[in-house]
Amino acid sequence: MPDSIRTQTAASLEHIPAAHWDALERDGDPFTSYAYLYALESTGQIGPNTRWQPHYILAFDSAQRLIGALPLYLKHDSWGEFVFDFAWANAYEQAGGLYYPKLVTAVPYTPVGGRRLLIASDVDQALVGHALIDGAMKQLETTGASSWHVQFCTEREREVLVAAGLHARADCQFHWFNNGYRDFDHYLESFRSSRRKKTRRDRRRMLEQGITFTTRHGSELDASDWSEFYGFYASSFLVRGREPYFSADLFPALAVGLGDQIMIKTAYRDERAVAAALFFKNQRRLYGRYWGCSEFVDALHFETCYYQGIDYCIEHGLEQFDPGTQGEHKIARGFGAHASYSVHVFKDERFDQAVADYLRREATGVKAYMSAVDEHLPFRQDGTQP
Repeated sequence: MPDSIRTQTAASLEHIPAAHWDALERDGDPFTSYAYLYALESTGQIGPNTRWQPHYILAFDSAQRLIGALPLYLKHDSWGEFVFDFAWANAYEQAGGLYYPKLVTAVPYTPVGGRRLLIASDVDQALVGHALIDGAMKQLETTGASSWHVQFCTEREREVLVAAGLHARADCQFHWFNNGYRDFDHYLESFRSSRRKKTRRDRRRMLEQGITFTTRHGSELDASDWSEFYGFYASSFLVRGREPYFSADLFPALAVGLGDQIMIKTAYRDERAVAAALFFKNQRRLYGRYWGCSEFVDALHFETCYYQGIDYCIEHGLEQFDPGTQGEHKIARGFGAHASYSVHVFKDERFDQAVADYLRREATGVKAYMSAVDEHLPFRQDGTQP
């Protein structure tokens, strides 16, 4: 590492100026903003006695300016990650090793793609990137972790990390892309007739059942609004017998830091809220995160989580909509296959090579699956756009 770059680890963002962190290149990603990560920390979602223990890697130049950062967490389980490695953990421990703790670079509990090597735009990207990677690799020894996992990174970062000796893994999410649609009807013109009729029927069911929606951004939301939303959010976990990832105080804290980058769509029936969905956004993308409902309403999930988001993207000129991980039911609504990337490395060389071999074979299946997804999209076979 050049003498002009100094790296260190930090167990908290508390003493890092928010403006210095946010000056690093993040592509406007709300999830790697200081506001988002510090809200997780200050409300106790991450930190001591939690599943996510920060070991941020920070890079400084000779003038002590923050020029790079890598979110890094020590973990003793694999919950809340969405890049599933439970089979690896079982195999590792059956062979007599200790899989946990491990190091993870990700946004806690948040399976969205984005930059993980946060680097100032006016410095040598490769030089600072390698300094951050070296810092993470040193933490493997310092913490006694078995491995390092970088989740939902960009394609360019995948290439950089593979060149540094890590092994790439591909997976598939379902994203919507805006091809300059004027409105939702214009979007539906690109559908096959049968699928277009089904989608219109889905949306018509909202009117028939007396469902209306409001859209409110962070600056418009008060404590009672967040309390109402949290009830819906928590219910979506509790019906599956699980505790919510987040406590009720997180979301108001996020709104304070992120302002109108947060949005809630609330569904009403007879002036009574029956469902709500939380979204985040930047200048180009909309991200659907959490939703919940208090009663069953036919097609309400599709409308609240997908169609309302598409409407918003069209109205505001956003290019891409990431509605959340998994869910093949999204395909019929025009959400196509979109590759997501992670990279992995293990200290145990034998296990490291076994994983590398497995990932090469897995990639063939993922590629075939993504091709199959494209064949089941609802768009007209001639490929013409309206």
